[in-house]
Amino acid sequence: RSALFFSYLALGWLQVQEKRFTQATQSIQQAVAINDRSTEANCLLGGLLALQNQPDQAIATYRKLLIEPNEEVVRSDFCTTLGVALLRPDQFPAK
Repeated sequence: RSALFFSYLALGWLQVQEKRFTQATQSIQQAVAINDRSTEANCLLGGLLALQNQPDQAIATYRKLLIEPNEEVVRSDFCTTLGVALLRPDQFPAK
């Protein structure tokens, strides 16, 4: 992962702490654009989108992680639980 990714991620967390959620969302979206498989960035992005009353975008973010999980996602109980809580059963692919 690149230094630019970590810079956007750190900036996003700082903006969250300052309750600047719109700016935090933009920073985290930049981080995700660099590394779209980052569990931390995607979980934070999903939470920010849900917080800003953008449930469809939040669901799409969590859905991507849950449908195509990597090892980091599997170890992230919080992200998995939150994502599953937002998803509806019809959003999972048929088995």
